[in-house]
Amino acid sequence: MTGEPEQALAARLASLRESGDWRADPVRFGYLEALSARIPGQRATVRRLLASKLQSALDDYALRLRAPAPAAAAAPADTTCAPLAELNAHIRRAAPEGASPPHELASVSRFRRAWEGGRTLDQLEQALARRPANAGPLNSHALVLRSLGLMQALSMDYLRRFLGHAETLQWLEQARDQYRRESARTAKPAARSRRRK
Repeated sequence: MTGEPEQALAARLASLRESGDWRADPVRFGYLEALSARIPGQRATVRRLLASKLQSALDDYALRLRAPAPAAAAAPADTTCAPLAELNAHIRRAAPEGASPPHELASVSRFRRAWEGGRTLDQLEQALARRPANAGPLNSHALVLRSLGLMQALSMDYLRRFLGHAETLQWLEQARDQYRRESARTAKPAARSRRRK
């Protein structure tokens, strides 16, 4: 950055990175870094505008750092965890208290989570049981099963969501095929009746 204010902002951003404060909100910090990277190649008026925007965003980030953390997010994050596990933890902290209805009993929500986890494992076992016997290294079925196994090792939440999406896509494909069959059946009798006339 060329000007004094831009250098001060860059130093402030670097100090946040070095101190580890970027972990408080990695997405917002990525925005700050991207905004900072845009400043040098701009004209003077645009640089001043972007520097002002970066200044206010850094001030807002500093306020968020000083704000007391909610009790659920007070537990220290494991910095050695995989990026996907870190993302899942960030999503859980950012989400409201559970996705369950507001007046649901704690035991019911625990049961729901346990049921979903067991169901995910059952689906995975069924999929692995249907593995082709002599599948080559580029067999799409074998590749999908291997990726499901890797997802299970990385994050059960991600695997559960992925299987939910896959089930939805499979249902839509079956519904589309059924619709085509039914529309073909109704079209054939109409064509036959026209021929008879």
